[in-house]
Order: sequence, then structure tokens, then C-alpha cells
Amino acid sequence: MKILRKLHFVWYMFMVALVFFIMYPLFYYATRKRERNVFLGDLRKFWCKLAFKLGFYGHHFEYEQPIDFSKPMVIVANHSSYLDTPLICVELLAITILWVK
Repeated sequence: MKILRKLHFVWYMFMVALVFFIMYPLFYYATRKRERNVFLGDLRKFWCKLAFKLGFYGHHFEYEQPIDFSKPMVIVANHSSYLDTPLICVELLAITILWVK
């Protein structure tokens, strides 16, 4: 069973890298100007969704209460697994995000 988990992990990481390298020209284009931040967010969301599908990962979100996206919020991943960041991209990056330097 451990070998299957390791193989699945390697397959998923390969899919993440493959999709990223295929989409790299679009990512490069989107990062050249700040006006393209919304496009960059859409690309990131598409990249994560496609990597999940090709990596055979399913996901389902349940909320204790609905999230009000009109209010400011801080989203933090605790990185307890390698899926935290992509899941945040898939679920929450439908909104415009401001990155603070």
C-alpha cells in the first residue's frame, strides 16, 4: 500500500510540473503587468484544477457557515500536506487577491 501511495504522489507531482511547463508561456505573459493579475489568478486556478484531475485527486468542500467574500479576510495554509496551496487556489481564487510585499 505504501508503494501505491508513493507512486500516486510521484504521478501527481509529475502532472503538476507537466501542466506548469505547458502553461509557462501564459504564466510569463500574465506576470509581466499588474493589470493582468485577474488573468493570472484564473490561470492559477485552471492549473490547479487540471493537475487535480490528471493526478486523480477528488475534493469536496464543506463550510460551517457561508463565506462572505465581500469582507476582507486572511487565508492561511498550514502546509500539513502538499495539497493545501492547490486546494486554496481551486476553491478561493475566484476572487481577486492582493499580494502584500
